Amino acid sequence: SSMMPPPASLRILSLNCWGVPFTTKWRRLRFEAIGSMLADSNYDVVCLQEVWTKRDADIILLAASKRLPHAIWFQDGILGSGLVTLSRFPIAETFYQPFCMRGWFECVHHADWLGAKGVGVAVVRVESQLVAVLNTHLHAQYDHRNPSEIHIPGLGKILETKDDYAHVRLSNMIDVARTCRIFRNEALVLCGDLNVEPHALEMRALAMLCNTYDMRLADSLAGMANTSTCDDPDNAYTSAGKHGKRIDFVLYSPDSARLVNSSVLRARTSGQRITDISDHYGVSTELAFGEKEEDSARSLPRVAEESLAKLQYHCARCVAHGYDRLARRWARMLATAAAFALFAAMLVVLDVRFPLRDMLLVLCAAIAAVAGTAGSVAVQRERRAAAFALFAAMLVVLDVRFPLRDTLLVLCAAIAAVAGTAGSVAVQRERRQLYTLGLSIERWTGV
Repeated sequence: SSMMPPPASLRILSLNCWGVPFTTKWRRLRFEAIGSMLADSNYDVVCLQEVWTKRDADIILLAASKRLPHAIWFQDGILGSGLVTLSRFPIAETFYQPFCMRGWFECVHHADWLGAKGVGVAVVRVESQLVAVLNTHLHAQYDHRNPSEIHIPGLGKILETKDDYAHVRLSNMIDVARTCRIFRNEALVLCGDLNVEPHALEMRALAMLCNTYDMRLADSLAGMANTSTCDDPDNAYTSAGKHGKRIDFVLYSPDSARLVNSSVLRARTSGQRITDISDHYGVSTELAFGEKEEDSARSLPRVAEESLAKLQYHCARCVAHGYDRLARRWARMLATAAAFALFAAMLVVLDVRFPLRDMLLVLCAAIAAVAGTAGSVAVQRERRAAAFALFAAMLVVLDVRFPLRDTLLVLCAAIAAVAGTAGSVAVQRERRQLYTLGLSIERWTGV
């Protein structure tokens, strides 16, 4: 494409809106405040995360439509991607790249799998120049123990997280790098909640892949003080004892843009109830395109040859931990199946009677079949044997009589078979992805 530089700079905001339905406080009030803030702002491009419902998206899009008339709400998965990109300039092209690894389907309380996270791309036409704006949200951390610190010569301090999804975020970051590679010769901005700190292993992996793909990315807040965007003690929604960390970023290509200024946006609602607009603070950045930063101190560090082997080792160790967690996941599924099957069998053997007893038996058997099929198929790798065995066991356990019993049994068995097969496919898929991820880390080429 023709890449003539525009005369004006581009003002960009990235903000996690904290919009999980039913669980987040003052959601409507905060979203109305976000919409009003954007309407009165001077931003040219805004990337939002955690806008999960169309109703919430419409609140912001309608309020900001005069200032930011061009917008895309990226939809994917059950809950959508949560990503919204708004622009003062026309959007020439959009596409959504879902992550290969999205978390665990059975961990409904974590909801990342339901959200189907990925990278939303909007190519914005700024006068005569195209700017690729990437909006993303990596898998969250659910174990907030302090990360381990490791030191690699040439790379300095690196943080290794200890939660069950570290390998998922590493895979997510490789997917982000792959998407960035598409636009490595063009003006590029990467915004989002990466759920890792600047010195995290995942960020160093991104730096390594930038080397591999012969591209540079710079961090707009690098070297600045007081830049925490999450768990900040001054935020109304931060739990006691948190000290603040920076997990929200605006990264850009210093080969095609120069940083004018950047800061953390701390905004609050107005009116009778005064509160923060989110549990995150935003990242506000102004970039001048058509100019180049030579040897920018904000660039992600280049990984020297002597540091590569050490970085590969720690990434491979992250993948190995992923295999270990996957094995525990299979065991958890089988334990769940056994528990529900035993409970249902106990009700039958003891001939316990109470209202909705038969419906509870059906539910227990269905859960046992889903979890058991997913777990045992993943371990035994024999779908048909596990499915027929569980179906036969369900018929024995549910030897009770009620209207439409046979129809409900057939429906229950069908749902169990479909869900169980889907679960086992998801587990096997993660196993293949871990294998591929390990090979990618071993080579660091052709990722």
